[in-house]
Amino acid sequence: MDEETDRHQDPSISHSPTGESPHGHAEAGPEQDVDEPALADEAGPAARPIWLETLDGIANQQQRLSDMFDDKLRYDASREVIIDKLHQEIQDYRNDMLGKIILPVLKDLMSLDNEVIKFVKDRRDLERFPPEKQDWSELLRQVAMFHDDIVEILDRYGVTMFEEESETFNPRTQRSLDTRLTETQEHHRTIAERIRPGFRWGDQVVRNEEVIVYKYQAPQETSLPPSDDAGENGHTLNQEHDTASEGTSRDE
Repeated sequence: MDEETDRHQDPSISHSPTGESPHGHAEAGPEQDVDEPALADEAGPAARPIWLETLDGIANQQQRLSDMFDDKLRYDASREVIIDKLHQEIQDYRNDMLGKIILPVLKDLMSLDNEVIKFVKDRRDLERFPPEKQDWSELLRQVAMFHDDIVEILDRYGVTMFEEESETFNPRTQRSLDTRLTETQEHHRTIAERIRPGFRWGDQVVRNEEVIVYKYQAPQETSLPPSDDAGENGHTLNQEHDTASEGTSRDE
């Protein structure tokens, strides 16, 4: 009661509905003190500078590039290992194949060389005998055996000897070593003589058959020389004419 009486009696005290003091300053109430920290929380921390975010981006890109470079190095290293391994496998395979193919050929050549050594020895032994006692038929038989051995070796590796059945020259499978003239036109480009057989490996001609081929040449007309008989007869007739002329002159 006393306080209310004092406020009514003291004109300096103003009851403004806005809560402002008579001097124009807002009176601080309990609600205003509670709201101020809430506003500070909503503002959040201060924003980071742009240059710092740029540096972070550059650092991330460098890290990605470094990772990619490491991956590339690991890939190159593994690729080199794979290439070296494949190269070694191919080399081993080649050596193995060459060994399987060439070694039998070498063994066959060694066997043939033994026959050649025997042939040379027999020939030297034969030369010790006088010519009338030398028998070359055995040496010729051995030479023929060399040919048979070589053909057999080639046949084991798929190489076969051939001679064309046709008598007409075939440039795809035959090679002409020489020509032989003929006046028979039907013989033109036919086989005159077979020199060496050819060889095939499957369907491929390894060596052509070597032959001599006929070449047509038209017969040439030649003038016959005067007969000796005709000359002699002419000379005899001339002598008889001269003798008859001399006899007539004597009679006169």
